[in-house]
Amino acid sequence: MAAPTTDFPGPGDRAPDASLVNLDGLLEMLSTAWRERPAAIVFLRYFGCPICRQQVLRLRSDREQFERAGMDVVLVGHGGPDDARRFVESRPVPFRVLVDPSRAAYERYGLKRGSISQVFGPQCVAPMVKAALQPQCRQGLPNGGNVMQMPGAFVVDTSGVVLLAHRSTTIGDTPTTAQLLSALGGQRRAA
Repeated sequence: MAAPTTDFPGPGDRAPDASLVNLDGLLEMLSTAWRERPAAIVFLRYFGCPICRQQVLRLRSDREQFERAGMDVVLVGHGGPDDARRFVESRPVPFRVLVDPSRAAYERYGLKRGSISQVFGPQCVAPMVKAALQPQCRQGLPNGGNVMQMPGAFVVDTSGVVLLAHRSTTIGDTPTTAQLLSALGGQRRAA
């Protein structure tokens, strides 16, 4: 098997740390997310994205599954703390929300700007329309976010090792709760 051609983290690699901003505007290290319990780190496109809002609703409805598995969910967005606060206040978000204003953490995790086809292509239309039809998921302004930013999700164990690396291939490509939890299940089988 050929060696990977990128330096971006994959399963078995150390999770990159990053200095982010919490809802109070204070700096917080991303590694605090997995210090006590494994964590699903979910990088959103931007706080106004309908598909991201739909993903958060799904994660929220599956919250008990994450709790039973002993896994925390942490949402990372970009823009500013005010954008994150408005996002949290507009719907109940039971997860920790951190902001990456410079998108440095996105970069470290290999989450790039998407191409036109990844963001606006035919395969993106149905997921976007489906999400936008839900009242809680309607399109919001980017407010400092970048609509071309690609999302992703990573499961990291308490030793800081990546168990799952999901870099979305289109804006509608988000991992399911089962995929996130199965990464943790694989760790438990190996332990």
